[in-house]
Amino acid sequence: MNFIKNQRSLSWILFIVLALIWGSAYILIKKGLEAFEPFQVASFRILVASIVLVPLVIGVRKVNLDSKQWFFIILSGFLGSLFPAFLFATAQQELDSAEAGILSSMTPVFTLLVSKFAFDYKIRRYQLPGILLAFIGASLIAINGKDDLNFQWKGVLLVMLATVCYAVNLNFIKYKLSEVPPKLISSLSLIALIIPTAIYLSWTGFFGDILIGENSTAFWSLVILGSTSTGLALLLFIKLLKIANPLFSSSITFAIPFVALAWGIVDGEVLGFYELLSLFMMLLGIWLISKK
Repeated sequence: MNFIKNQRSLSWILFIVLALIWGSAYILIKKGLEAFEPFQVASFRILVASIVLVPLVIGVRKVNLDSKQWFFIILSGFLGSLFPAFLFATAQQELDSAEAGILSSMTPVFTLLVSKFAFDYKIRRYQLPGILLAFIGASLIAINGKDDLNFQWKGVLLVMLATVCYAVNLNFIKYKLSEVPPKLISSLSLIALIIPTAIYLSWTGFFGDILIGENSTAFWSLVILGSTSTGLALLLFIKLLKIANPLFSSSITFAIPFVALAWGIVDGEVLGFYELLSLFMMLLGIWLISKK
């Protein structure tokens, strides 16, 4: 009984810490985009996270992984980190950081759908209205109601695609990598991306651009983004996924929008009626999906 209580307590501690870390990611992406291109922001974010996680595999003399496990670990790096990083950075050229944070709440919806179609998870009847509400809410965020009706479907669809990547990755880790230690999944999946991201950044002249004094704020924002929101958070999240089910783990996105919203307000962002209605509908939908 004490073990179960300790597991639940640890799950909630990890939940809160991750919500704070990930909820702050969108404002850091926004600051990075003030000086760098979206793909540079994404690549440097992944490179920093990869370097941060290298010490986790130092001293590990033997890694007993079969070819299938290696495949899913490398795939996890792309689906859980690289692709979403590119998609969010590109989307936030059009969306405010708070809007991107709100849309990230779609992760539990797609996690449920992937579990259903790929792993034969049974969707309960009361979860169907939740799925519908979440999709309607995500559609509303495409209407920017601050000044006039400006449609921003591109940004919305890019974030939605990023949450699909997260959802697929969650299920792969839970069902395909359940026997692999969390630190190996998190570190190896990102370390595999060091060379391609470093080559891309060198090719685009990123390392020369960071020497420009006026780019220092953007640079350090990305350092924090990569080391915490990607590197540290990935390790903590995989630990959470090991001791909790995928739906609870992905429900962190229930709290992330409020952290992102708070940072957006601090940075002078103003949400219109459609964004606030979207937030309400999406969180209501996620609540219906997540309740037992």
